[in-house]
Amino acid sequence: MTASSPSSAPSPIPLAAAVALSFFVWGVLGVLVGSILPEVTADLALSSFEAGLIFVVWSFGFATGSAAAERLLRLAAAHRLLLVLSTATGIAALAQTQAPTFLVFGALYTALGLFGGAVFTASHTLFGTLFPARRTSALGVLDLVFSGGNIVAPLLVVGLVASEASWRVSFGLIGAAFLVCALAFAFGGRAAAAESAASDADAQDTPGAEATKAAAAKPADKALLAALAAGAFGLGATEWAQHVWFVTFALEAGADDAFARIALSTFTAGMVAARIAAIALGDRMRSAIVVRGLLALALAGHAAMLTAPGGVPLLVANLALGLGVGAMLPVFLGLAMDTDPARAAASSAVMIVSLTIGGQLASFTVGTLAEFFGVLVAFPVAFGAVAIMAAGFEAFRILAARRSADASRTTVTARG
Repeated sequence: MTASSPSSAPSPIPLAAAVALSFFVWGVLGVLVGSILPEVTADLALSSFEAGLIFVVWSFGFATGSAAAERLLRLAAAHRLLLVLSTATGIAALAQTQAPTFLVFGALYTALGLFGGAVFTASHTLFGTLFPARRTSALGVLDLVFSGGNIVAPLLVVGLVASEASWRVSFGLIGAAFLVCALAFAFGGRAAAAESAASDADAQDTPGAEATKAAAAKPADKALLAALAAGAFGLGATEWAQHVWFVTFALEAGADDAFARIALSTFTAGMVAARIAAIALGDRMRSAIVVRGLLALALAGHAAMLTAPGGVPLLVANLALGLGVGAMLPVFLGLAMDTDPARAAASSAVMIVSLTIGGQLASFTVGTLAEFFGVLVAFPVAFGAVAIMAAGFEAFRILAARRSADASRTTVTARG
């Protein structure tokens, strides 16, 4: 039995588990600072401007790290890069427990964002490589695990507040968790190296080998990347505008506090449900009918949310919006990796950078308009982000289908 036979090939599960654990911890960290911001503000005597700046520097670091990771992956294997990044993140989080001033806190938080952006690009690329036959499902798992971390973060903060622990303890726990992730990547590294060796041996005879080599030889399709960037920009803007401004919008529209937060939770529930569907259905989620249905659901959900009188219609509208956008990242990143396998890391970087920029711009734009015209006038502007997402992703789907058809004709001609 050869090393490349399926029964002897090492399992990718240990390394995949390390990536999933890392994403869970990043999911916790992603919303942690928002939950402990009042305590941080009081302890470090922050102004409102400085408190808001924390999220700006985080986003700047995240986008920069994601773009840098695409180049770093040309120099080092993904699992080795993730080991280094997890170690660095753990050290930075532990250092945050001793931050004496806003400048130190902000610098460390920028570093955390930088490492986070690089981790996301490297992790998406690695997962797409580990599970090439079920990329959409695999990437959907990462999204779902990240959502789990988002849900746990507020519970962690509630526990810390109840025990009267300092906000610094949360960063100590996060730092320790990331060091555990580093150990998990070290453990999974051997399997990854063996898996890569086996894949290289098999690749010479697999049907996809010729397509991968051809993709590497062709220049990047700028139209494809532009459409992918536009879709991801709209997706990030939609999610951030909803998470940051919906409760304020609902309160101004007359909803009570509890109902406004429940309505936002239905949006999150819709996103989680869509990600579970992406895991279960896999590549069937990429069909034109399903994708167009999801995009139409997002558009209809957001439009209905702006006109809903409240009550059940508002809950249903938010659920529809969450269902429409929840699976867009795994669906289109998986499609991008299949369309251009040689540039999987670049596709991930483009999506993450665009998501981050879209989210920050949406939050800033709605906030600025609300300052002058009120949130009831400003929030509907977010519908434009949904439209940009729908147009960008639909354009990408069409262009990807044409490219795949052209590649198939070229392969058939060459073999003939």
